[in-house]
Amino acid sequence: PAAQVAGSPRLAVEPHRWQALGADPSGEAVRLSRAPGTADPADAVQVENLRSGGRLALALQGLAVDLHKYPYLAFRKRIEPGARINLYARFQDRLWRIAMNGPREDTVHAQPLCQIPAVQADGSWQQALVPLREAFLEEAPGLKEKPLPVSALVFGNLEEDQELEWGLGGNHVGARYAVAGVSFLN
Repeated sequence: PAAQVAGSPRLAVEPHRWQALGADPSGEAVRLSRAPGTADPADAVQVENLRSGGRLALALQGLAVDLHKYPYLAFRKRIEPGARINLYARFQDRLWRIAMNGPREDTVHAQPLCQIPAVQADGSWQQALVPLREAFLEEAPGLKEKPLPVSALVFGNLEEDQELEWGLGGNHVGARYAVAGVSFLN
């Protein structure tokens, strides 16, 4: 799912490996497509909600990225008005929330890790650089000498926000966001 870019200290995530996260009991449905409005549409994945509420989730599982070797996560994002999402990283069988414009209340689903500042849901492309290694070491300084493997990334809403799960206050039918250029940097 990630490939070393020749001559570059980065590990690029291959866009075709992203998948919609499994449906919830209410039959959640999202559409994945190539995102327009980027230099290389093949590099960008757009997620569109086909029903009101739900997870609106895009997942990449099966990673084995050592954050000691690649401490930063970089990507471009375009969040349209009405979409409310966060980013989650799986580390040691636990999801960690990187807050974007989605719910920030603590739940049993994700441990808070850090926040991406100034995220706008205005339909414009914005760059993000997340110091994942630094964030994990702030939470658990004892991990400095131990492996720090990230096994999955998920964009979406995995929190227990009842109103948002119903599509109230965000993630309505047609809500969309896109991500592109997802890479782990050295």
